[in-house]
Amino acid sequence: MVVLPPSFSWAYSYGRANSSVSVVGPTSGTIWNGSSFNTEPTYLPGDIVGTIAALSGVKDASPQLYAGTLNDSKQASKPLNMIAIDPATDFTVLPWLEPQQNSRLQGDQAVAGGGTGLVNGQELRWKGLTLKVVGILEPTTTNLDEAIFFPLDAAYRASQTVLGTPDQFPFKLGQITGVLVRLEPGTSPQVIAQEIRPYLSASRVLEASPLARTVGVETSGIGFYGLVVSGVMAIAVIILIASVFSMTANERRRQLGLFRSLGATRLFIFSSILEEVGVVALLGGIIGLAVGELVVYF
Repeated sequence: MVVLPPSFSWAYSYGRANSSVSVVGPTSGTIWNGSSFNTEPTYLPGDIVGTIAALSGVKDASPQLYAGTLNDSKQASKPLNMIAIDPATDFTVLPWLEPQQNSRLQGDQAVAGGGTGLVNGQELRWKGLTLKVVGILEPTTTNLDEAIFFPLDAAYRASQTVLGTPDQFPFKLGQITGVLVRLEPGTSPQVIAQEIRPYLSASRVLEASPLARTVGVETSGIGFYGLVVSGVMAIAVIILIASVFSMTANERRRQLGLFRSLGATRLFIFSSILEEVGVVALLGGIIGLAVGELVVYF
């Protein structure tokens, strides 16, 4: 689930997320200024993360800050979302990295989504901040693919420089756009939402859609189904090997009889057939793997 600033400054709102909740986007709220309604960027206080993490039933809580977009065509072919994360608590972004890249972000390092077109080692310049890409996320077909992630400290540091004007950095030191929350198994999102309310004057809580949970339940049996399929295939392979042995013996009955008349033992004949079948199986396996890899790739 994810905790966001309120859509309206005077009301709570609650709903279900119909897309990925791995990345927060820009948030805005409708505020009454005394004479009219204004829509302005809204934020949460950063210290709420520790409060949420301490609630019973919450396994992890990690802040994210939507800092803006990167629109420089020299560095990216399309606008990319700049998302500041806390590397020490993040559980939705960094796990997508390759194992050898999955290290905590430091200083002015950044991780790019799989659809950004960026490469490792590339440097990005954004509003006076220079970021070096140290990892590329595996493609996820979610909004992770079109984002660049960098440490919260770097975002706050950039906002405090002389270039950090309100137009460039509408957020202030310590503000965040949302809190991503992972619950303990069996914990109700509605209960956690109710427990969060006393600590925030208003908030908006979204939970993953029922579809996401349904997919999780359905995929939990993949391992068992894979084991069953493997067992069926193993039985089929044993039958196939037995058939090949039988066909070989029947087709070479006269040859094998000649071997026996010359003094060949049953073990010698069996090992000869086994070697032949092994070579054929090895070549067939290599060709099958190569063809299967090409089919999967394309």
